[in-house]
Order: sequence, then structure tokens, then C-alpha cells
Amino acid sequence: MDVQTDGITEVEGVHNPYFVNATKSPSAGRKLPSWLDHFNAKDLKTLFKCSLSVWLMTLLILIVPTLKVIGQSTFLGCIVLFIAPPAGIVFVQLLMCISILLGVCITWGWGVVTMKAALATRPQAEVQALYASLQQQAANATDPAAFIKVQVLNGYMLNTKVSVTYFCMIGLLLYFIARLRVAFPKLILVQILASIVAVIFLCIAPLFPTFNGTLAKVIVLPCAIAAGIGLVCNVFVFPTSSTSEALDSMKDVLTPMPGFLDACVLGMHQPGLDMSEAKLSGLRMKIVGAYKLLDPLFKFLPIDMSLGRWSAEDLLTLNAPFRRLVIAFVGLTETHRQKQVRKRKVIEAIGRARVANDDSSSAQRTIALGQHQIDLADEFHVRSNRPERNDLIHKSIQSLAEPGDHLIDACKEAIEAISEAFKQAHALRRTPEHADMLQRHVTALAKLREQRDIFMTSTSRYLPETSRQLFDDDGLLRVKTGTFASMSGFMQGILIQERLFQFANSLDQVLTRIVEIEGVRSTVRLWFPSRLMTLFRWIGREDSSEDKVTAADIGDGLMRIPTVATLHPNLQGLSENVEPGARSARAELIAMRIPNSRKRSAAGRMLLGVTSWFGGEAGVFGLRMVVLSLGLSVPAVVKTSAGFFYRNKGLWAVIMAQLSLVPYTADLLYGIIVRVVGTIIGGVIGLVAWYIGAGNGSGNPYGLAAILAVVIVLIMWWRLFAHPALIPAGIMMGATAYLVIGYSYTDEHNPAYGNPGIGYAVFWRRLVLVFLGFVGTLVVNFLPKPPSANRHYRHLLADSLVSVRDRYALFASNWRDPAADLREVSEEEALAVGEALLAISGPIKLTALEFSGSNFDTKTLVQVCDRCMILNQCVTQMLQYTAKMSDEQRARLIPATGAMNTDLLTELMAVLSLMQQALKSGDPLPAVLPTPLFTKAIAHAQAHVEEGMRDSTSMQDKGVMESDGVRKYIVLLNSLVQLLAALDDMVLILKRAVGETSNIVTLETV
Repeated sequence: MDVQTDGITEVEGVHNPYFVNATKSPSAGRKLPSWLDHFNAKDLKTLFKCSLSVWLMTLLILIVPTLKVIGQSTFLGCIVLFIAPPAGIVFVQLLMCISILLGVCITWGWGVVTMKAALATRPQAEVQALYASLQQQAANATDPAAFIKVQVLNGYMLNTKVSVTYFCMIGLLLYFIARLRVAFPKLILVQILASIVAVIFLCIAPLFPTFNGTLAKVIVLPCAIAAGIGLVCNVFVFPTSSTSEALDSMKDVLTPMPGFLDACVLGMHQPGLDMSEAKLSGLRMKIVGAYKLLDPLFKFLPIDMSLGRWSAEDLLTLNAPFRRLVIAFVGLTETHRQKQVRKRKVIEAIGRARVANDDSSSAQRTIALGQHQIDLADEFHVRSNRPERNDLIHKSIQSLAEPGDHLIDACKEAIEAISEAFKQAHALRRTPEHADMLQRHVTALAKLREQRDIFMTSTSRYLPETSRQLFDDDGLLRVKTGTFASMSGFMQGILIQERLFQFANSLDQVLTRIVEIEGVRSTVRLWFPSRLMTLFRWIGREDSSEDKVTAADIGDGLMRIPTVATLHPNLQGLSENVEPGARSARAELIAMRIPNSRKRSAAGRMLLGVTSWFGGEAGVFGLRMVVLSLGLSVPAVVKTSAGFFYRNKGLWAVIMAQLSLVPYTADLLYGIIVRVVGTIIGGVIGLVAWYIGAGNGSGNPYGLAAILAVVIVLIMWWRLFAHPALIPAGIMMGATAYLVIGYSYTDEHNPAYGNPGIGYAVFWRRLVLVFLGFVGTLVVNFLPKPPSANRHYRHLLADSLVSVRDRYALFASNWRDPAADLREVSEEEALAVGEALLAISGPIKLTALEFSGSNFDTKTLVQVCDRCMILNQCVTQMLQYTAKMSDEQRARLIPATGAMNTDLLTELMAVLSLMQQALKSGDPLPAVLPTPLFTKAIAHAQAHVEEGMRDSTSMQDKGVMESDGVRKYIVLLNSLVQLLAALDDMVLILKRAVGETSNIVTLETV
């Protein structure tokens, strides 16, 4: 039974989750929450491997001889394994291992040099005299050696010159390490470990009057052992390769597709049903997010060694068709989302029109921001809401239902075949049914192609039948008012038809390549790194001109990723399918992004470069890190407080402050909140584990080993499977639990001066130190001016608008004669921008935590980010279909959309530039802008249709309406209209945030 509620149609008994108010199917079982739903072989293997590594490191704490050899900070190795568990592929673990060793060794080496330099600033005679005085005082003590050691640790031998030298040189190291973290986020482990080791030279080294090159061994040794244990566990316990991980990730991309295809079937049978915009947007983000995980895996494929049927090179050949499959599926979801947005806007426009009519008798009308644009858009939506148009939309969509059912069934079978192929590609057991599986896949491919052709043939016949009232007996468009409005309803069916066709085509390309691979890869074998083999062949060959292996092919993407999520892919060089000297879309896009402004003098450029280097994001973060570290370390080098600082482990306050400092305030505040929660929970877990394993005694190693096995699994589950935003809390849980247990066990079995005690005594000291570190971080962050994440995200969103503007300019430059690599460049650019916008879509919500003077609140930024995603999708479709069209189609169809209309092109570029500047500066926008833009594009298309009624060479013939070119025309026109509509929405969103200026009252009151 249909129910009408506020213009939204609901149908009882709809169980598909993509529809509004869908009910749960009675046959559907209860699902575990996402953080708990990991009881599968792959995730449990990963959990076991990571937990085992921490437990092995724990045994080195509980075995007293190893504890005495490694030192009091043996538990630090367990914390390192919580930070960097061996959960990924072997090569990633190797890089993490190298990063850990690099961080500790660089700082250790620099610290030794610093120690030499610092001790050289102090006269040796002064040292001898002070030490002689200390020996005299120790003569009356029971244990003179212990007395001297305690006095030294209490700061008796401190010297101002030595401390200043330590602070200057270690501060310099911290500055560059902090800059490294901002410039290369993938090297964050280097910064974390380097900062921890640096604290030893800031807080402990100044206390000693003599050279001790092994002072940092107490930190370096457990970190190095932990890195080795992690690498060994990754290699020998359920190892995974880049190839197997990439195959699993590609299966994850395919998983949500069948459910949405079922929703498409239901939507075609019942066009009145309303899909949920939120669910469709969430699906789009889920697909793009899952695809994003493939990028680093594909980077490692050339150097991957794996065991299975497929090689890394085989998988690399799937990259391009699989990318097109993702883009085609996102385009299909976007078509249905646009349908819902259009329906919602019509309902809202009619509602506002009724309110305006009711208030027409009032003396004063309330003028809203952007009222001129709102009125024009509402007028268009009300005029276009014709009964015959709405009826034609329903009929055109329903005409796709019967042939669409069979095509979608074939698509689902193809997806199932692709998933099966991915699963069996690296199955280690020999399966005699490989030939049967190949035959099933060939059958699925043949069925897909057959149903695709039937679908196009049937729908090309049915769609014009639904719109026969638009044509006369001779098959020509009837000349009457509202023809184009009704025709736009007919276009909705063609649009869905084309999206389904392109999705089926993309599946065809992927499955075709898979069948080709399966035909030649039937046995399991060991695959060696292909690029290393190429390197060996290159060494043994005299002429190597055809074997060009560059550093970028091996690991360029891993080592050069800036902190600001890049909105442009690496466009340097020519595409593979472009002949040298031929026209290249890459080269054009690069040229567009190089400003041709007046060149400054060499001295001016140098001065600006130095200022930017020190005053930029990385420079300011580095200075904050230095001030924070040195400020909290001052009590460690003051004689009156050095002993107190050492006994209470004040260096952990410095470490916590360093680890919690991040470039932006929103991330900082959120990080402090989750770390405090993680510290408290971890402390409680540590206390429970200690008193269960030790009771009131000194700690039973067997009991602690048993209880910690359970604790490790629980904390590691959080660390691996919790939402990424909660991972810092999991790390803090593990760190605090092991601090409590490690210090407690060490105090009983390897006692030393300065141990904080056992159990609760360790926990409350830890909690106080954490809060002190966070207080220091907050002070440094907010003075003199807090770094704003709000401003950072506004600049990123403005950059995405620049990318849209450049790609539209590329479209305008290539529509007559597109470059050979236009499609490839558009796909790469779309995915790069989409991934960057997806990466900030979550963190943007954290701006609600920071204090910002900007008019842009969190809701505004989220809305702008969503519109930027739509703009990215639309301009990508325009570029792709330009590349697909023939020369004759481009010459005839693209001008018909109005995309090349000079006035529209100029207005589009102007509005995009104004939006970009408004996002960056926050300045108010002019009250009157050339918006709404989408109505102008539709008016131009309507004028072209009316002109076609008088021109026998244009698209007014019913036969022409069934052609492939018209489908491309409709998709291109729809992409243009949706791009302009999204830009119109963004204008209103920004006006609500920054306001209007230069108001022209007559336009608002007429």
C-alpha cells in the first residue's frame, strides 16, 4: 500500500536499506556492530599475529635475566608494537621496521654528538673539583657509590652551559624531525621514536658530568627488539603479500554493489519510491574509500613476492578497467541521488511559493540571503513541475524494468564471478575444479554481453514508445509549449539506461581480463618481484633504452605524500598511450596550473622562500614542538627540581606532550579527549591485570603471562578494528596498561632509584603526567595564535574548486579534438580529488571542537565538501564522454548542451573564482551573481530543441532519439546541469556563512 507523507512516497514492506524508511526483512538476522564483526579467518589471523608479537615482547619483561640486560624500559617495546603492529603486508612492515630504527638511530647518533659538544663547554677542572666535593660528602654515607649516584641524578653535577648546549642542539633536531612529520606523514614513526629518544638527551643526559655514549640504549634496545619481533611475526606467521591484500581489497569494493543493484531494480519497477540521499552519499563514500586503500597496494606490486596463481603484473593489468568500474558505479549511484535531490527541490520550491502567495498581502516581505537566486530557481522548478513531465518520468523509468531485471541479474552474476576469481587467485590449495570455474566465468561473461545487447535493443524501442505523445505521425517533435519540459522527463529514462549500460560495459572489461588471466594461470607458483627481474635483465643487456625503470615505479608514492592532502595526482611526464610529440592532456593541465604572473627578482623570490619556509605550516609546527619540548624539560636541568623530576618520571609528561601535538587545533582537542579516555581505561585494565597476576606479591611471571595474553587480545582488537578516529585511544590503553605492569614488575625484580612504585602508585603518577603534558600542549597550541583546522580545510576545498575550474577549461580546450590521454587523465584526477575530499570529510566534523573566528561553521564546511564531490563527479563525466564521442558527435552534440556558450563559460569561471576566494578569505559575496546557472544551461538546450524543429538536420527525429549519440548528449547535458546546480547550491551555502554585500533592493522586492 502506498502512503504519501510530505511529498515523499513510502511503500509498506520495502526491505532494501537504500529506500526511505525501509523496514528490516523478517528473514534478515541481527548483525554485529562493525567494530565487533571480525570473526572471520583473515581478521582472526591478523589479530593472532599482532597479539603474538606483543606477547613475545612481554616475555622479555617477565624473564628477569632479559629484563636486566634490556633495561627498565623493556615495556616500551610492547608500546611500539601497539603503535605499529605487524598487521599489513611484509614490505610495509619492513618499512615500519626501518622507520623505527631510523628514528632511534638518528637521534641516538645526534645525541652522542651533542653530548660531546656539551661536555666540551665545561672546564674539566671545574668538574673534578665538584666531583671531589661530592666524594667528601659520600664518605660519611653507608654506601658511598649509591650516594654519589643518587646525588648525580638529583642534579648535583648540573651546569648551565652544558644544559644550554643540549637544549640548543636537541631542539634543532626536534625542529627538523617535526618538519619531517608534516612534510612526509608516512614517516610519522620516525618522528615519534626520534622524539622519545631525544627526551633522554634533554632530561637525563645533562645530569651526568662524563661522556656516556650508551645512555640512550635503555630506549633504543627495546624499540629495536620490538621492530625485529614485529618483522619476524609478519614474515613467518600468516604472511600476506601486496597481491593477496589487493585482491581482498578489490573484493571489498565489489561487496556493496549487488545490494544497490537490487535497489535499482525496485526503483525501476516502482519509480514513485524515494531513495535515501544519505544512504546513497554514504555508499559513494564507502566505495571511494575502499578503492582508496588499493592505491598503496598497487604501488608495492612491482616489488612484491607472492605465492598463488596470479602474478603482480597480472593484477596491474586490472587497474585501469577496475578504476573505470568504480567510476561507472559511482555514476550510477549519483544518477539516483540526483533524482531524489531534484524531487526534493521541487517540493521545497512549491512550498516556498505557497508561503509567498499567502504572505503577498503583507506590507513587508522578509528577504533571505540569496533571495534573488532562490526566486529564480523556485520559478523554474514550479514551471517545470508539469503533470505530463512527471508522468513521463515514471513511464520512461518503468520501461527499463523488464529488460533491466535481466541485465542486473547478469551484472550480479558477473560480480559474483569476479569475486570468486579474486578469491581463488591466491588460494594455496590445488583445486581440480579450476577448469569448471573458468567455464562458469566464461558463461557469466557471455550472459552479461547478451543481456547488455538485449537491454539496449529493448529499451531503445520501449523508451520512444513511452514518449509517443511528443512525436507526430512522421516521427518529428510536436511544436507546442512545454515540449522541452516533457522531453526532460523522457531524458530521465535514457540517463538511467546509459548509466546501466556503462556499468555493464565496465564489468565486461574487468571480467574479460580475468578470463584471459585464468586461461593462462592455472597452477600455483611462487612469483618473484617483476621490477627486480627487469633490473637484472637490464644489467645483462647492452642496449637498455627500452627498459626504463624509474624510482617512481618502485616507491615514489610512499615517500612523497604531503600533509595537506594533495588534490592533484602526479601529472609529470607523458601518459603511456601518448606518442612523443603528440598532444597531451597532462601537459595542458600542468600548463594551466602554472601562473603566468609577473616574475619577481631573484632576491625577492629568495626572501619570500625563506619567509614561507619558516612561517609555513611545517615551520610553525616545528617551532611549537621545540618550545613545548624545551619548556617542559626545564625542571629536569634545574638543581632544585631535577631530583623531583627524575623520581616522578617527568620525562613521560614531555613525551606525552610531544605525541599529542598536531598541526591543527581541532585534531589536537579531539586527540586529547580520546587519549585521556584511553589512559583511564588502560590504567584500570593494567591495575586489574597486575593484581590478578601478582596479588599482593612481587608478580608471578606465569600468572602475568597468562592474564596479559587476554589483555593483549582485547587491546589489540581495539587497535586493529576500532574506528580510525578511536585508534589513538587504543594505543593509549596499551601504553598505560604496560606502564603500570612494566614499572610494577621492574620495581620488584630490577629495582633502581626513581622507580615509581607498583600498581596504583604507578597509575596515578601516569595520569598526572598525562594531564601535565596535555596542559603544556594546550598552552603552546593556543599561544600566540592557535592553528586553525577550519582555515586549513577551507583552503583544501578552495583548491578542489580550482581543480574543477582547470578541468572545465581542459574540457573547453579539448571538445573539438581531445588528446589521446584525456580519459586517463580525467579518471586519475577524479579519483585523486575524490580521495582527498573523502579523507577530509570525517576530520572536518572535528572543527566543531575548536575556537575559530571564521564565519564558516562545521555544517557549512560539510555541505561545501559534499558539493565539491558532486562537482568533481560531474566534470569527470563531461571529460569522459567527450573522449568517448566521435568527431561528428562532438561537433553536433557538445554545442547543443550550451557548455561552450561564451556567456555561460565566462559566468561559470567567474562564479568558481568567487567561491574559491570566499572560502579562502571569508569575504561576503555580491548579492547579485549570474546565478542560478543551471536554468541558463537548460534554456540554451531548450532553444536548441526549438531550433531543431525548424532544422531538419538536428535532433528532432524520433529515430535519432534512439541513437547512441543522443544518450551521450543527455548524459553530457545532465552532467553540465548538475555541475551548475551544485555550484548554485554552493553559492547559497556560502552566502549563509559569509553574507552578502552590494545589495540591489529593487531586484529583491520586484
